[in-house]
Amino acid sequence: MEGKLTKALWIRGDITIRATPGKWAFVPRLTPNPAFLPTLPGNGHSTTIQKPFLGGGCCAPAEQRSLNNPNIPLGTALAGLSSPSGSAGAVVNVQTVLGLSEAWRALTVIGGTVASVPFRVLEKMSDGTTKDRPDHPVSILFTVEPNKYTTPFVFMETMVIHALLKGNAYAAIEYNRRNADVKSLNLLDPGEMDVFQTDGVPFYKHITTGKTYAYDEILHVCNTSWNAKVGLDVIATHRENLSLALANRNYGANFYRNGAQLSGVLKHPGSLSKEAMTRLKQSWSVAYEGSTNAGRTAILEEGMDYSPITLKPSDANFNETKRIVVADIARIFGVPQFLLEDLDRATFNNIEHLSQLFLTQTIRPWCKRIEAEINRKLFKREERGRLVAFLDFDDLLMADLRSRAEYARTLFNVGALSPNDIRRMSGYNPIEQGEKHYVQSNMMDISQPNANPTPTAPEPPDEPEN
Repeated sequence: MEGKLTKALWIRGDITIRATPGKWAFVPRLTPNPAFLPTLPGNGHSTTIQKPFLGGGCCAPAEQRSLNNPNIPLGTALAGLSSPSGSAGAVVNVQTVLGLSEAWRALTVIGGTVASVPFRVLEKMSDGTTKDRPDHPVSILFTVEPNKYTTPFVFMETMVIHALLKGNAYAAIEYNRRNADVKSLNLLDPGEMDVFQTDGVPFYKHITTGKTYAYDEILHVCNTSWNAKVGLDVIATHRENLSLALANRNYGANFYRNGAQLSGVLKHPGSLSKEAMTRLKQSWSVAYEGSTNAGRTAILEEGMDYSPITLKPSDANFNETKRIVVADIARIFGVPQFLLEDLDRATFNNIEHLSQLFLTQTIRPWCKRIEAEINRKLFKREERGRLVAFLDFDDLLMADLRSRAEYARTLFNVGALSPNDIRRMSGYNPIEQGEKHYVQSNMMDISQPNANPTPTAPEPPDEPEN
């Protein structure tokens, strides 16, 4: 989608600016970016520039977006196109979704698992080997501290949760002016960021402060995307599913708040004044509403009658809907249901298999997203390709000790690992003579395959000639 503009960027929506000497004409209600107005040419020429990206609703028609309300930031344009409430009536936003126990568990499981993966910077050597670079500035950011106030674990976990919920995670990159090394990373609220592009080059803008960032000044990890530039807002995309989950939770809470078993209609044989009805309602609510008053005996006066109309949760399929909600949340975030503490269909065998699927189908893609963005943005140009970020995902695939021992034994027996390699994997210090590699045949030194040749039977002597 493109629009004809002068060499200026707009702040909100689609805008056509025609510049003639001494005169500007703007589309009504739209405001050009003041930071770029001085560059407007006076010769009437115009240039084509890309529209700002939609942060979550990029597939929505542009004409429905911000012509009606140019005050809506483009990064949150989808929020202006759809109601914050789903069809089930529940308000869906970051806070309400975090209040769902299933969503909270899914987010913390994925974020915490990715943050637990060991981070390494590897240097590719000319002989084809790799070398660890724990002293490199990028390695220090993700193993010691990304900034003065955040630990690497919390930084990585929060970044993943931002991308899981809002589709995008942003961190401002601060460089060392002396040597151009990356000095720190500071997380930014994804709801406060908009993404634009001009001449094919994206740039970022903080909505509240108005500060703009160049493409290489933001570490941007995005979730599933429509345009490969900005991730889709998960809350907006799955608003109906999340609204159902919230409505079901609210139904259960309201059911018990309103007394569970004592909700219905009071009938009076006569007529009541407005004041009498108000007093009756208040006294009835105080005496019988709420879970603490459930089961109390009601005392009726003046020939009044009570007709209960409460539906039991089972009648409203409360429990069945709860199971559907758990399955929906599991599908949205890619988490097996047993990790959401739903063990209804869990067995020992399928839990082991599903755990491996979770690591390979959910955690590995997130690790690859993060690695790719780090390799693009945090290494100097002359380091790219030679130095690479590596999230050592293999450590998670061998979570239990038996699997780790079998893995080490197999590689040791074929000479792939030395005793010290195995000790380092297990967190032990190396030993002397522990760098040698062995093969299975008599466990001899791999560098001396003929040191102890297998003895052969002596040849029989020649028979004497007659």
